[in-house]
Amino acid sequence: MITRERFLAAASDIRPKAIEVKALGGTVYIRPVTLAMMAGFSGDKLDPAMRMLISCVCDEKGAALFSEADATELGGLSRAIVEPIISEINKMSGVDEKAVEDAVKK
Repeated sequence: MITRERFLAAASDIRPKAIEVKALGGTVYIRPVTLAMMAGFSGDKLDPAMRMLISCVCDEKGAALFSEADATELGGLSRAIVEPIISEINKMSGVDEKAVEDAVKK
């Protein structure tokens, strides 16, 4: 059985993942959505995709690249840039892409 300490230590085991984003011509680092991030999503005034970018795009050490102050500028990004990043964040977070697509269609 896994101990409480090992279970809680999993939070510090999260490592950023490098992904290639063709539309940006380079590498972007992402981290998965955590429970703490999900708690911040409820009642959020920001679009969920925007919140994911702000929360999950990071540097190679896992430090956030963006804050809410960047929301207006991030809002100018094209879907060609945002969708591949969001898709990879969802995969890394264990989110079923079909479930996300179905929810968006509703």
